[in-house]
Amino acid sequence: MEALKKATHLDPLFLLWKNRTVDFMNAYQEQDVARMLVNCTEDCTVAFLPLGSDGAGNIHEVGKAIWSNIIECFPTIDNTVHSIVMDNGDVRCEASITGRQEKDFAGLASKGNTFEEEHIFIFKMNEPGYIEAVSVNWNHDSLVKQLTEDQGAMSDEDRANLLHQIAADYVVKGLGGKNFDVIPYHEEVELRAPIHPEGSETAMNGRAFIKENWWAPLPDLVSATELLETYINKDLSAVTVEFYCHIAEPKCTLRIVDRFVIDKDGKILKQENFFDPRDITNRGWR
Repeated sequence: MEALKKATHLDPLFLLWKNRTVDFMNAYQEQDVARMLVNCTEDCTVAFLPLGSDGAGNIHEVGKAIWSNIIECFPTIDNTVHSIVMDNGDVRCEASITGRQEKDFAGLASKGNTFEEEHIFIFKMNEPGYIEAVSVNWNHDSLVKQLTEDQGAMSDEDRANLLHQIAADYVVKGLGGKNFDVIPYHEEVELRAPIHPEGSETAMNGRAFIKENWWAPLPDLVSATELLETYINKDLSAVTVEFYCHIAEPKCTLRIVDRFVIDKDGKILKQENFFDPRDITNRGWR
């Protein structure tokens, strides 16, 4: 994950700075802006270099606003750190960042495109090991091109990978991460589930309704999830995921299967939820 020069590998101060950098990038990967900022001093500055003066200022104001907006518009945002090295007394972190645009961002209308772009973070640290300044640079023309160009029809392999990823993200980042926005529901999605006043024969309709009524209690109920396997159908229109869902109260573990119908834009049109609800509805039935 990290390329370290031998000259700095055993330097206690560099190790302290490196660990601070790793925690910052891990928090970004987990979409936890508050934890990113905990690593920074109160007067820490940030400069998103391609954005000019609009991307410069106090990190607790400008940085918080920009990273929060990025996470909202790219709910699957992820990063892979390639190297962390000393660079003229600062820490240089090279990482590739990927994501799928779900909302309009910085004047760019969402076309549902994915991007992958190399980023360079330069961290200026103080002796106690906190970040005093951050600059972030990337090829902005390349990023804009990826988000705005017609990416054309997906290959079958890419479509299959997308379906597997949507199902896995639903379990790990959605339910497990308690993050509704990472689930790419269509605005008119149809969901059927056993836990419904009228049973699974009656569908719940609409993303807003599902978020307000079906999803609302889940973050408090679900303590953890374990992804088992994902399966796709022959014509690449649907994906099924099998997983364990650990419930906090009543404490139990459900074995769940969810089937998703996915449109050409990667949005969930239909979802059907299968599990035995008796551990929740009839405690002690076993």
